[in-house]
Amino acid sequence: MGLQDAGDWCVLLVTRESARIFRGGPSAIREVRNVRSDVTNQHSAGGWSQARYERSVEREVEWHLEAATDLLFRQYRRRPFAHLVIGANNESLRPALSGELHPYLIERIRGWVDIDERLAGPEEVLEAVRGVMDAHLALTERELLERFAAERARDGRAAEGVEAVLPALVEQKVETLLVREGAQAPGVKCVTCGWMGRAGVERCPVDDTALDAVENIVEPAIQSALQQSAAVHVVREPYDEDGERLPAPVAALLRY
Repeated sequence: MGLQDAGDWCVLLVTRESARIFRGGPSAIREVRNVRSDVTNQHSAGGWSQARYERSVEREVEWHLEAATDLLFRQYRRRPFAHLVIGANNESLRPALSGELHPYLIERIRGWVDIDERLAGPEEVLEAVRGVMDAHLALTERELLERFAAERARDGRAAEGVEAVLPALVEQKVETLLVREGAQAPGVKCVTCGWMGRAGVERCPVDDTALDAVENIVEPAIQSALQQSAAVHVVREPYDEDGERLPAPVAALLRY
């Protein structure tokens, strides 16, 4: 259930001379990389003319932002993430930073936050970006459930309940597995071929092996979904006017 905390989210905190990268999710994040550049103090012109001095400082800031975004893109290529939140306590950095970001990173931006990166530890950073995370996850959840309701209404590519979802997982038809938060349901599983079914079935229909009773079949269902590269979404929020949650423990949007 903690998939979104395994690094699906990335947070970049950036100032004119430093940058820090965090990975994690809604429950916890940790700092993974940082970079600091030697940018001249903008307010100490020395013997130069002010205009010339300020141009020099801005070039140093540009080099710093380029180094920060290059580091972020290397992090993405090494271990891709789906969502990016950027913290910049200087409004003028936003357009300059956006100009340096790779298009792959721009399309993953979910929001901007104002935070002093020099004082922020992981807990403070998580608190600062939590609103962005929650808003995006709520939107994603509503879209998934609306799509599921539409498919179910026309008897389309939707499965609801353990008895319908488990066969779809066995046949590798699941595109997105929807799991009600805290869901539990009994079931059975074949230790030989991995077949899963409702509680009460005694022998595997594939190889006739005696089936093992499973107290909560939802956990093997999630594992099966991940093994076949299906998405898994834990449903936390109401999705209709009456505040009704996903009625069944599990449901699925199907590939075909």
